[in-house]
Amino acid sequence: MEPIIIEERGTKQKITIEEIAELHEELMDGKPCICVSCSFRAAELAFQNCSMRY
Repeated sequence: MEPIIIEERGTKQKITIEEIAELHEELMDGKPCICVSCSFRAAELAFQNCSMRY
């Protein structure tokens, strides 16, 4: 999956699904579990919708 890139005040931050999975300790055989994957996609969609409004 592509990372989520958020820009605030000219500074870009990249969030990867691997980072999220590690923070939540939800790796299964080295891959994110389905709940982490779904949450990551939902967050990505929410950020896209927010950026379209502003």
